[in-house]
Amino acid sequence: MDKHSPTDPRTLNIRRLALQQMDLPEHTCVGDMSSADVLKLIHELETHQIELEMQNEALRLSQVELEESRDRYSDLYDLSPVGYATLTSKGLILEANLYLAEMLGLNRSQVIGKRLSHYVHYDSQDTYHLFMSQMDEAQAQQACEVRLATSAQSGTNAEYSETHNEAERWVRIDSRVRFGKNAEYFQIHLSISNISEQHRDRELLKHRAHYDQLTTLPNRELFVERLEQELAHLKRNNCSGALFFIDIDDFKLINDSLGHSVGDQVLKHVAHVLNGSIRQEDTCARFGGDEFVVLLRDLNRDKEIAASEALSIANKIKESLGKSYYIGGLDFRVEVSVGIVLIPEGKESVDEVMSHADITMYKAKKSGKNGIEFYDNDMQPHVKRLLELQQDLRRALDENEYSIHYQPQTDEHNHVIGAECLLRWSHPSKGNVTPGEFIPVLEQSGSMMIPVGKWVLASACEKLVLWQNMGAPFSRLTLAVNVSPKQFNSSEFVQHVIGVLKETGANPEQLVLEITENMLLINIESVIEKMNQLKDIGVTFSLDDFGTGYSSLSYLKRLPIDTLKIDQSFVRNVDRDKDNSMLVETMLTMASHLELKVIAEGVETEAEKTVLIEKGCYCFQGFLFSKPLIDSDFESVVRNSIEN
Repeated sequence: MDKHSPTDPRTLNIRRLALQQMDLPEHTCVGDMSSADVLKLIHELETHQIELEMQNEALRLSQVELEESRDRYSDLYDLSPVGYATLTSKGLILEANLYLAEMLGLNRSQVIGKRLSHYVHYDSQDTYHLFMSQMDEAQAQQACEVRLATSAQSGTNAEYSETHNEAERWVRIDSRVRFGKNAEYFQIHLSISNISEQHRDRELLKHRAHYDQLTTLPNRELFVERLEQELAHLKRNNCSGALFFIDIDDFKLINDSLGHSVGDQVLKHVAHVLNGSIRQEDTCARFGGDEFVVLLRDLNRDKEIAASEALSIANKIKESLGKSYYIGGLDFRVEVSVGIVLIPEGKESVDEVMSHADITMYKAKKSGKNGIEFYDNDMQPHVKRLLELQQDLRRALDENEYSIHYQPQTDEHNHVIGAECLLRWSHPSKGNVTPGEFIPVLEQSGSMMIPVGKWVLASACEKLVLWQNMGAPFSRLTLAVNVSPKQFNSSEFVQHVIGVLKETGANPEQLVLEITENMLLINIESVIEKMNQLKDIGVTFSLDDFGTGYSSLSYLKRLPIDTLKIDQSFVRNVDRDKDNSMLVETMLTMASHLELKVIAEGVETEAEKTVLIEKGCYCFQGFLFSKPLIDSDFESVVRNSIEN
C-alpha cells in the first residue's frame, strides 16, 4: 500500500492531526477545502511523517546503545576482580560472576542453585551464619570475613576441582538487601573480595605480637591472656591447675663466656624440651630473658595428687634438660630452678599467681639451684617426701634394693597353678616401703619404670627356668608379670621380651604378661599388633583389674587375651553384696562366651570362694590362700598344696 494512500491508517491519523491543527472538522473533505488549505494539509502530513521516522531511528539507536551497555556491564560483572553473587533469602545462589566461580575453583553452572555456606570452611561456619542472621534481623548492609574451604574442609560436601589450589583463602563479604513488597527482602546482593594476602599479613603481625621470635613460644602477653582464661575455667569447673616459673641457672655466665649466639641456642633448646615435656592441653611460654613459664591444666582436685602430677612433669623437664647435648662442639647440660604454684579452683588473680611462682623460683635458686620448690607451705612436706622418694628410687635398682614376692594362684582344690610377680622395695634406712607409695612414683617416671620393668621380666624368666629344672609341680607353674603402659608402649618392648626369653631359656608358654584396661586407650591397633607378635611365640596375656577401666566388648573380642582377672573390688563381699554378685556373674558369663580363663583377685573368705565356684569361677588369688611370699616360702606352699 502507498504510504500516502488515503486509506493508510498512519495517513488517516496524520490527516486527523493536521485537520485539528488547522481548526477544521475531522469530516472535512478535500473538495470542501481551498487549494491553500490542501497544500497546507499535505505539508503537515509530510512533517509528521518525518518526525515519526526520526523518533523510530532514535529508538533504534537507543536500543543499540542499551545492548552495548548491557554487554559492557556483563564484561565488567564477569571480569571484575571481585566476586559477585545474588542469593535468595534462604541463601541459595541465583547469580554468580565468573570471578566468584574461579575463586571457588568451579564452573559457574556448578555454583548456581547451591548454598554459599557449602563453600565456607567449617572453622568459619559460625561467623557466616551469624552474618546471615544479623542481616535477616537488621535488614541492612552487613560485612564479615570468612575462610573458604576445599571440599574436605567445607561445612557440607561440595564438588571442588581436584586441581584447585588448596592454600588458605580468606574473603570479605559485603551485603546489600533488595526489598520486595511489604518490606520483605527477596534477594541479597553480595560482593566477595579476596583478602588472603591481607589476612596473612595480619596473622603475621599478630604472631609477632604474641609469640617470641627466637623460640616461637607464646610471649608474656599471650601467656597472661591464657592464664586469665584458665583461672576463669578453673573457677567455673571447680578444678585445679599449676604454674611453673622456670629460670635457667647460670645463664648469664653462658652469655658472657660463650657469647649471645650460644645463649640463643640454649634458649631454643630449653623451649624445645619444654614443648616436648608437657601435655597437649598445657601451655609453655618464654616470659623474658632466660625465664620460662608453664601452665598445667585440669589437674586432679585432690591437692596431694595434683602436686604429684605437677612434680612428675617438673622432674621430666629437669631430666630432659639434664641430658647431654652439643652446641658448637660444646657439651651442655642445662640446669634450671623451678617454682611451682598450685592453682586450686582459680581463686587467685593473675598477678598473685605469677608473684607466688616468681618468689618460689627464687627460693629454689637460694636452696642451691637446679631444684624444685612449691609455694604452698602445707604441700612442702609432701613434696619433700616425693622428691626424696624419687632420688632414692633412682639408685634402688643399682643398689639391688628391689626384690620379687610371689602370690600364689590356685584352683578350686587349693592346688597352686601359678603366681603373680609383685615388686617389693627394701629401703636401707626406712625399711620396707609399701607398693602403694613407691609404685605410682615409678609409673609416673618413664625413665625409672622401664628399666625396673625390664629387671622384673628378666628375674621372672630366670625363676621359670629354675622351676623347670626342679621338675613337677614347679615345671607346670605359670608366672605373671605386670607390664606398665610406658614399658608396653616402648618401641623395643616386643624385641626385648623375645630377647630375654632366648637369653634365659624360659618357656614362653609359662610366661603371662598382665596388662590393664587403661592401656587400651592409647592405641588399640598397636596394642593388638604387639600382643599378636608375642602370642606367636607362645606368650599368654591376662587383662588385670577387669571392670575398673574403660574397655568395651568390641575391644575384648579383638584382643588376643587368654585370661580375665576380676578386680578385688567386685570380689569383696560377693557372698553378701547383691550388686557385686550380679556384676561378677555377668563377667563370668561374658568370659565363658569369649572362651577366656578367669581368675578372681582379692579372695579373702571361704564364703566368697564358695559363691565364686557356684557362679563358674575356678581360679583364685588372695589372702585366703596366701599373701605374697619370698621365693623359698612360695615353694613350700606349692609343695604343701600338692601334699594336702
